[in-house]
Amino acid sequence: MNRTLLLAASLALVVASAWGGCSDEGGSSGSGGGGGAGTATASTSKAASSGAGGASTCVGDADGLCDYEGGEDCECEDCVETAFCISGLCTEDGVCDEFEDSCVCADCDANFYCADPGRQNCTDDGECDTFFEGCHCADCQAHPECADNAAACAGGQPNGGCDASEDCACTDCLGTARCVACDDDLALCNNDEPCFCGECLGTEDYCTAKECVNDGVCAPLYEACSCADCDGKVAQCPSGGAGGMGGAGGAG
Repeated sequence: MNRTLLLAASLALVVASAWGGCSDEGGSSGSGGGGGAGTATASTSKAASSGAGGASTCVGDADGLCDYEGGEDCECEDCVETAFCISGLCTEDGVCDEFEDSCVCADCDANFYCADPGRQNCTDDGECDTFFEGCHCADCQAHPECADNAAACAGGQPNGGCDASEDCACTDCLGTARCVACDDDLALCNNDEPCFCGECLGTEDYCTAKECVNDGVCAPLYEACSCADCDGKVAQCPSGGAGGMGGAGGAG
C-alpha cells in the first residue's frame, strides 16, 4: 500500500471506529511519530531503522520499490534514495511522485494525501515528517519548502482559514474546494482531483458517503458532495446535489 492510498485506508478505519481526531505518522528523517489509523506500520518500521545496525530490512530480494508499508525501512537499498528516507527530497517536475517528492514539495500542494485540509495526515508532535506531512501541517509550516506557501497567505502567515482573497498556494488553502481542479479528461479519477469531478463521481470508494469524516472541514479530494462537510458548504456541492464537473484554480 503506498502513501497515496494510506489516507483512504485510514479513512475507512475512521468510519469503522467512529474516530474523529486528526493525527498521522512520524519521521521522514527517522524520527517516528504518533501514527494515525491505517498508517502506524509505516512510521513504526521507519523509526526502527535508526537502530537497525546496518542489517538489510528489504522484504525478499531488493526490487527497486520501497515497500515501507510492508516493513522496509531506510536500511533497505530500495528505500535509501527515496523521499521516505531523504527528508525534503523534491524533484520539481510538476508531478507529485510518492518516492521522488516529499509532501512539502510544491508538486504535492494539491495531492489528496499531502494537502488534506482536514489535516488527517498531520501528527503535530513538533517534528516535520516531510514524507507524510505537508505544508498545511503545523509541524512543517516553518520548513524552507513551505516558505512560499506562508508568503501567499494574507499578512504572510497562515491563520487556519482560507480567505477568499488568499492565493491558492497559501498554506491554509491547500486541498480546499476552490483550489483543486478537475482535468476533465473523463477517463480517470486521479488522486489530485476532487470527488465532485465527473470522472470521480461514484467511481472511487473514497468518494462515497461512507467515507465522510464529518469533522466540519470539506476535504473534496476524498469527501463526496453528499458528505455533510461538503453538501451546501462549497460552491461545487450545492445542497442536495451530487456535485458537478467544475473545479477552479489550482494549488500553484
